[in-house]
Amino acid sequence: MVAREIVIMSTLKTKTFSFFAWMFGVCFIIIAIGIISEYLILGLLIIAASSLLLPPTKRWLVRKNSKINSTLITVVASIVIIGSLAYLSSSEEKMEAIKLEEEEALYQLEQMKELERINSIEKLAEKGDANAQVSISEIYLGGRGVPQDYEKAFNWNLKAADQGLAEAQFNTASMYFEGKGVSQDYEEGFNWTLKAANQGLAEAQYLLAMLYSQGKLIPQDDEKAFSWNLKAANQGLAEAQLNASNMYFKGKGVPQDDEKAFSWNLKAANQGLAEAQLNASSMYFEGRGVSQDDKKTFDWSLKAANQGLAEAQLMTAGYYGNGIGVAKDYDQATSWFLKACNNGSQKGCEGYKIMSQ
Repeated sequence: MVAREIVIMSTLKTKTFSFFAWMFGVCFIIIAIGIISEYLILGLLIIAASSLLLPPTKRWLVRKNSKINSTLITVVASIVIIGSLAYLSSSEEKMEAIKLEEEEALYQLEQMKELERINSIEKLAEKGDANAQVSISEIYLGGRGVPQDYEKAFNWNLKAADQGLAEAQFNTASMYFEGKGVSQDYEEGFNWTLKAANQGLAEAQYLLAMLYSQGKLIPQDDEKAFSWNLKAANQGLAEAQLNASNMYFKGKGVPQDDEKAFSWNLKAANQGLAEAQLNASSMYFEGRGVSQDDKKTFDWSLKAANQGLAEAQLMTAGYYGNGIGVAKDYDQATSWFLKACNNGSQKGCEGYKIMSQ
């Protein structure tokens, strides 16, 4: 009796466990179906419907139910497949439309934020904030978030320039030179450049040096050109440092001095100016203003070449081909000749043709 009760209890426990396991399984399947995307469900539906079109499946269904015939199976399966594919196609179009709408909404939101920012800047500019006046000038100049308007750009910039802001004075000079938002006037351009330069703006000092050096808009004066250029070079402007090197090298506006020419050129090269890097390579090769050094000749040439300077690519090819500052490597030489050729160097094309033979 006791043994029988034990068996009964064990059976009940097993059945209870099986029931809960079954319920758990059903719940799991329901949850899984909820998680599965509509695309996967439709895909499975298409696969199932397609299987109905297979001859063995049709024969089996006909045997199971005499009311079902092959034609009916084909029609039903075809309807399911076509309907599913049509739904998938329309869903993709809907999703694409929703995506486009979202992108448009985000764009409009960004435009609204940009417009609010511009309005805030313009309010500050109207209150006399010189930096805001320059900012709103640049916005109108570039047409960022507002219709491009050179005249408004010039007027706002002039207000900041009249307050003594060097950056605005330099911008005003540029707009006078280019005739943007105001009638072209080289004299006014020079005057505003001089004002900015006198305030220590390196870009204005460098431009002033170029104007004195070229002697097109004002009488040429190499000494003034060198003086203004040196001020900009001392502030770290790479282009001015390179120009100072060239002026020392040629003795233009200053006594000729190879060592100072090399020193200024090296400053510009160290700032990444490709032309200065190529000059440094040449000066190391010739030993001009510095001790001759083949390794540094090659290294500086390679730096300039990697920046895409065709002449440097040509020289690098030559150094590889002749083993100057680097082990001879005809493959590398050929590669650099090709790069120079593709960069517009006729000599590079000729070198590549010779190396490829």
